[in-house]
Amino acid sequence: MSIHSHRDLQNNILQNLGFHSVKGNHCTRFANKSRPEDGIFVLYERPGLYSLAAADYTAATSFSLAFESEETVLRFGSFYDGKTHFEIEGITSHSSSPSSFLVREEKIKGRQYWNAGQHCRGIEFALFPAFLKKLKTIDPHASVLDSLSKNRTYHSLPPAIITIFHQLLPIIQTDSLTPLMLEGCLLQCM
Repeated sequence: MSIHSHRDLQNNILQNLGFHSVKGNHCTRFANKSRPEDGIFVLYERPGLYSLAAADYTAATSFSLAFESEETVLRFGSFYDGKTHFEIEGITSHSSSPSSFLVREEKIKGRQYWNAGQHCRGIEFALFPAFLKKLKTIDPHASVLDSLSKNRTYHSLPPAIITIFHQLLPIIQTDSLTPLMLEGCLLQCM
């Protein structure tokens, strides 16, 4: 199966975890009904503009996914637990450990690996060019994509953004994050 977008990759990860979707108030929650101990993945999105994903899961089996995306995505978040392994064309690093991150992905190609028993916990925003273009109508100086090297991961975020992620997590866990609250938090991050 070909994986050509950020959302395709998420869907394939969820499928390999055996997770099924349940629509929440303003989000979609994914879990494995027969193995609830495997954790949860929560997705808020405005398709084509942005998504917010919060995950706390353990892979029951090993799997890997190849991807080749033409899409441009600005991703930033915090990876709290776990370690990911990957091979990405043009990238010398082959794993990531708990840290904050910011990356402008563009025409990215590679493979990511999950091992049985591997636990991952984190939160991330994924912003698409249409959202960033709208952002420029509010603030013409908000040219985030232009200032970042493509496919280079920066391993720090401003403390204010880390604080926003810490504030979002309990609100997500109680399924009380509204679209307006979400967009307000995203704009604060920008």
